[in-house]
Amino acid sequence: MDNCIIKIILIAISVAVLFTGLYLSFIREKKNISKSESDLQTGTGDIKSGKFSFQFALGPLLILIGLSGAFYSANHIECENKNENIKVQEETANLRFTMEGNDTTKTILFIPKLPKWKDQKYIARQADQYFLIENIDLPSKTDLFFAKIQPQITSPGTYKSSATVDPIKIGFVRKDAVTIPDDKCIAVIKYAINHKIVLDEGDRGCVILRDSTKLGESHSLSIFPSAFAQTHIRKYPGWSVPSLYTLEKQNLSGFSKVIIKSLLLPQELKKANKYSYVIKVNKVPIYIDGLLPDDLAKSFSFANGINLALGLENLGFTGNNKGYENIEVELRFYCDESLIKATTLTLDFVALRKLEAQKIKADDGFLFQWEAYFKANNENQIFISSTPDVKEITKIKEKIDGRKLFYNNQKIVGIIRPPYKSNKNYGLNAGIVLSSGQTKFTFNNVDAEKLKKFLVTQGYGDLLIRPLKDN
Repeated sequence: MDNCIIKIILIAISVAVLFTGLYLSFIREKKNISKSESDLQTGTGDIKSGKFSFQFALGPLLILIGLSGAFYSANHIECENKNENIKVQEETANLRFTMEGNDTTKTILFIPKLPKWKDQKYIARQADQYFLIENIDLPSKTDLFFAKIQPQITSPGTYKSSATVDPIKIGFVRKDAVTIPDDKCIAVIKYAINHKIVLDEGDRGCVILRDSTKLGESHSLSIFPSAFAQTHIRKYPGWSVPSLYTLEKQNLSGFSKVIIKSLLLPQELKKANKYSYVIKVNKVPIYIDGLLPDDLAKSFSFANGINLALGLENLGFTGNNKGYENIEVELRFYCDESLIKATTLTLDFVALRKLEAQKIKADDGFLFQWEAYFKANNENQIFISSTPDVKEITKIKEKIDGRKLFYNNQKIVGIIRPPYKSNKNYGLNAGIVLSSGQTKFTFNNVDAEKLKKFLVTQGYGDLLIRPLKDN
């Protein structure tokens, strides 16, 4: 039986018990007292009878039980999340989608918005060069279908003055009295470079496309207030980066996997059904697949909590803070489009290393656990120097940076590495600043040998190439 029905029944019973107690305590007892006084006057009654005493005690007891039952039912029995538990027979269909003829995108991210918001999913290009989007929720005859499609960003990430990328917008309404084809494919849609969406391979007669340039204003379903979007997102440059899904699939370069789990959440989040997150590395925003955070919102249930996995390449990692990087993750919880609560986690992160699970407190009512792992993908680091004195290692780094050496038109810099376990020394690795803005300090075998030889010609001897390991 649905929790809401159980809740209503229990509250109704509690109210009935409460009114019974009130009746016994005030109305019935008043009648009994009047009757007893009358009996005493006639010599036929006794006001101290056992029956009268029992009824006098029963009334307040029932009042207490009724109030307790109503309070418990109202505050401790939660209605089930409609988005998670109500199974409705909905009409679905398929879409086929293609990019412009010379586009090489292998994977897209599909972001459904209307008629029903759902989690995003990656879709690979098929052998026929089309993307098959299966089981989309069809709108009713009077409603709009609206979704966004974003080409997958691959490694390496890129630093941009305007890091966010506008997704492709698709909107349509259904034609009247249309029978869905046997293959369930209601449309084959082609995206053109000028953002024009057209029906490809003939019109199947099922949908009417809406102008994509006009979608997104009234149908954006943005869960971020405009002030937040302008201040925290659109105003600032940042990194447009591949997702963890992409990093694990392409298996090209080393990256860190950061996992954040909730251990304790405040009670007001029981009504939340989605959450989004904003990531900053050394105060610079990170845009996964070049998207704004509201396009990467995830489903949420209070019972399951947060289990967020993030993939981070060596973006702007410099080790300038004694070898540590600062990572901020702002979590924002929503009931549909209404913000309930937000909190920010600050993590002291060391690239290329495993971090055992640690607890971290945020704002009132929040407790999280985070851990990190590194995937080496057969890469190496080039070791320059080490010392237990952080001031000395900083001077060595500043000297290297100040020489302004360039290798293949890429500036060479020093990367400070903090002490690790029993080794109390600070280390210094060689790194290069890529044209994308990344500071890269892990290299495959061939590139590591070439860079080492170049550094030797510049007066740096006794360099070590150290293979990295998964951890």
